[in-house]
Amino acid sequence: MKIKSAKLKVLSFLVDLMQWMCFPIAFLQIYIIRKNVIELPEASGDRAGRVGVGKDLSVLITGDSSACGVGVEYMEDSLSGHLMETLKRRKQFLRKKDK
Repeated sequence: MKIKSAKLKVLSFLVDLMQWMCFPIAFLQIYIIRKNVIELPEASGDRAGRVGVGKDLSVLITGDSSACGVGVEYMEDSLSGHLMETLKRRKQFLRKKDK
């Protein structure tokens, strides 16, 4: 993108300069965080399977810690475990109601 105004060129240069000046601070913060962060283990349990009755429903959970259950001991206690339990109960409820 071409900048026509001289004021905009100076402003653009100053923004670029400030970004480069802040790089060492950001790098230091990243280093400190990486050094002090605690790595939590993943939850134990199945990562795939079938629950409930009725038509098949495929669910893909993406993410980092939420997908692998970091912070809980078992996958059943994680976000994905609760989601599967809720879907299982809902599908059974719908099926019983349809009869």
